[in-house]
Amino acid sequence: MLLDSTAEAIYTIDVDGVCTFCNTACLRLLSYRHDSELLGKNMHRLLHHTRPDGRAYPEEECKIFQAFRQGNGTHVADEVFWRADGTSFPAEYWSYPVRHNSRVVGSVVTFFDITERKKSEEALRRSESEYRSTIEDAPYGIYRVDQNGHLTTANPALVEMLGYQSQEELLRVNAATGMFLDPTERRRSIALYESEGPAARYETTWKRKDGARITVRLAGRKLGREQEGASGFEVFVEDITERRSLRKQFEHAQKMEAVGRLAGGVAHDFNNLLMVISGYAQLLDESSTNPKKILEYATHIQDASSKAATVTRQLLAFSRRQVLEPTVLDLNYVVNDLAKLLPRLLGEDIETVLRLEPQVGTVRADRGQMEQVIMNLAVNARDAMPQGGCLTIATSNVTLDASYYQGVVVLPGQYVLLAVSDTGTGMDAETQVHIFEPFFTTKEAGKGTGLGLATVYGIVKQSQGFIWVYSEPAQGSIFKIYLPRFAAAADSDESLPLAQVPSAGTETILLVEDEAALRNVCRLYLESKGYTVLDAGNAKEAIKICRSHDHAIHVLITDIVMPGLGGLELAKSALEMRPALSVIFVSGYPDRPLERQDIGFGKFLQKPYSFDGLARTVRSLLDKNREILLIDDSKFMRIAVQRALAGAGYTVHTAHNGEAGLRAARETIPDLIVLDLVLPTISGLDVIKALKRDATTKSIPVVVLAAFSESTKEEAFNAGATACLEKSDKLLENDSAALIHTVAQVVGTAKASRG
Repeated sequence: MLLDSTAEAIYTIDVDGVCTFCNTACLRLLSYRHDSELLGKNMHRLLHHTRPDGRAYPEEECKIFQAFRQGNGTHVADEVFWRADGTSFPAEYWSYPVRHNSRVVGSVVTFFDITERKKSEEALRRSESEYRSTIEDAPYGIYRVDQNGHLTTANPALVEMLGYQSQEELLRVNAATGMFLDPTERRRSIALYESEGPAARYETTWKRKDGARITVRLAGRKLGREQEGASGFEVFVEDITERRSLRKQFEHAQKMEAVGRLAGGVAHDFNNLLMVISGYAQLLDESSTNPKKILEYATHIQDASSKAATVTRQLLAFSRRQVLEPTVLDLNYVVNDLAKLLPRLLGEDIETVLRLEPQVGTVRADRGQMEQVIMNLAVNARDAMPQGGCLTIATSNVTLDASYYQGVVVLPGQYVLLAVSDTGTGMDAETQVHIFEPFFTTKEAGKGTGLGLATVYGIVKQSQGFIWVYSEPAQGSIFKIYLPRFAAAADSDESLPLAQVPSAGTETILLVEDEAALRNVCRLYLESKGYTVLDAGNAKEAIKICRSHDHAIHVLITDIVMPGLGGLELAKSALEMRPALSVIFVSGYPDRPLERQDIGFGKFLQKPYSFDGLARTVRSLLDKNREILLIDDSKFMRIAVQRALAGAGYTVHTAHNGEAGLRAARETIPDLIVLDLVLPTISGLDVIKALKRDATTKSIPVVVLAAFSESTKEEAFNAGATACLEKSDKLLENDSAALIHTVAQVVGTAKASRG
């Protein structure tokens, strides 16, 4: 056990003073052979019962008990502890309360036998020369400094560590500006010395005389008035640069091992899939006269391609290179929805328990990815419970104020916790170190890809969260996912389902793809649907076509990552020349993580995509003039307006407040926005102003549907409204002629101006 290897004596007690743990050093210093001689015993009565002069030491006067009963730590530099054989020794100890759910449940005590140290201190008091000899010969750097950073003493080890010629030269240096690379780090270290004393350890970066950087570990204490004045400090310095370098080399070796496993796993999976595809392709060639066989073999090829696509999606999730579609989510809603599917997935011998906090906060994440996280963890739990068991999914609001929580670096703040636990076989510590690495699996061959938990890790990190796991063999596992809480209501699902989009057309498409084979097959497919296709192998060729083509180009389809100019830059240049151009981005592996706002002026398809999906996306962009966003806080009015406009052939999306409306406008780029002026959180006038300030949405026409006075109508037009329409109860009575007429006029005018 790690604590048994330390020289510090450690024991823990409960609120009654009864020992609950003691390490080897504790047994040795107290002259006990076995921990059973201490466990369950009152530690004060065993080792703290009598003062040095023989008087009884009442338990209620003991600093240890006073400290944890008051909820504070304590440090006593010199007191007497008693051994099992009745002898005593001077001890220095630290006692800190142990809390559970904000309640003190005991204390942890660390102590040293300071017999030798006391002798040394007595000797030092008798002889200043011996004291100085100790300091001068110390292997670690030691110095004293005043509150302003002026060094008063420095030992030879520190002089050598910082590369100065003499102690006198070093003493002319100000610690804040001449030693600390970042002067603010010195202030942090002083605050630590003052709050925690000698027990504090602090790592930071210093600079040598020659400018070289070194990493040091500092331990310091505030000096008493009888020493260098109340504002001085004594600091011990250890140069850990080499140790830190070795640790980084070790971590790099671990990463390279993971990369090797990743490369081997990808090669293994894709070799198998390529064998399936090439094998059925050969059979297809040999069966050209048998339509039934052709269909069967083509189906097998398509299935293998789908499996390859799944592997690439998992790899993209692990590498955090997916283009997310984040929305404001209520995780309770997502979990409840998935819970309907889990019994069929997990089997009848696994019970599913939901413990969802009713008022759990919202998060901003991609719903599909969150569903994949839950499903992957559920499948992992199922495989860990071959004899059945219990899967528990819980949500709660948590606040983290630590920057280093359970071994993971976090930003302090408010989070939503999603916890998935099982009663399965559990994992040992060595397995837990590797579980998030790609292609690492404990399952037998053929039973797992080794990408499930790596995918979970990548999704969580790309969603700005973090994940922590705890498990023990035969004790089950729990995965805790912390996602930043988002201060907004969950996005509404009120929009009517979109109509089926036709896939064919006669418009002109500019297809830009640097992979010739993929470009050719895409061109052939689009031409088979009736489109005119202009193709280019790179952005430079595409820009020439944009400049020289005499007729309209309706859609640009471009890969994001290409040699030379990338797809994002190409699209911006093309839109400057042809503002009415619609854009579709495609990519298999973006060269950097992309969010929806990065490609807000276009649609995105993840390679490998289906041709049906490509055709639907093209058609939806070409028919985009029929897309309307309705922003109104009245549910009855939203339903009435949505019914009227959908009946007139428009696709209608809805938002119930100004914030949700602004997000929807940036994400969907509708051709028209209809809004009320009286909205919660943000008024309709402020929504219009925000739309007109945003380069992405400023050209979208706005129709205001509200109860007007002359002044409010003028304010609406001044803010940027295109038209104003009186809100009437007739809408609720299916009298929508004025609304449909106004919308048709505005949409038609906007289309003409863009064309």
